[in-house]
Amino acid sequence: EKKTGKYYAFTKGALESVLPLCDMEENIRQGMKHKNDEMALSALRVLAFAYREVSKEEIFSNHHKEVHAEKIEQNLHFLGMLGMIDPPREEVKEAVRLTQKAGIRIYVITGDNGLTAKAITESVGITRGLQTRIITGTELETLSDEMLKELFQKKEEIIFARVNPGHKLRIVEALKALGEVVAVTGDGVNDAPALKRADIGVAMGQTGTDVSREAANMVLMDDSFATI
Repeated sequence: EKKTGKYYAFTKGALESVLPLCDMEENIRQGMKHKNDEMALSALRVLAFAYREVSKEEIFSNHHKEVHAEKIEQNLHFLGMLGMIDPPREEVKEAVRLTQKAGIRIYVITGDNGLTAKAITESVGITRGLQTRIITGTELETLSDEMLKELFQKKEEIIFARVNPGHKLRIVEALKALGEVVAVTGDGVNDAPALKRADIGVAMGQTGTDVSREAANMVLMDDSFATI
């Protein structure tokens, strides 16, 4: 801040990542978690924000002025949460219906909160409420390859949430090991291995990176699920 010469560090991210970095009473912490779930169930993607004042010495550890985020991001003051929505396109619901009629199963693999993904998938008919199982990236790491394959053989409705690109590749490999023909969508650099491993890699033409497009078999020029 120019007027006072003070330094402030601001942090944003998923609530479950930001809360452990903050100083607050447990009842308030639980209240924030409850509010986060409420927002997620309304199909909102939620970002949490926090900050604290830091000294110049904390920011600049040496003459190279290297910032150590892990040292700064502690004992933060919680600011609040922001909910954003990216509503599904109108044509997606009918596309999902036709896909299911054709005998194609859809698995949602996302870095978002599982409850947010569940609300969105229910709105377009991919999942049907109580039947849906949400598996996080952390939970996925506890499953052996055989357990993962057994899970797919049950043909349950599954949402994979808070996953990373490595998890996505593992899911593709498990399905292919079962003899399934697998199509995968992706847009990031880190999606390239999964796109390449799939029988049909589908990249986003508008928001996709050059790397993801090069790894794919198909590029969607309108980034629409209905086009697939």
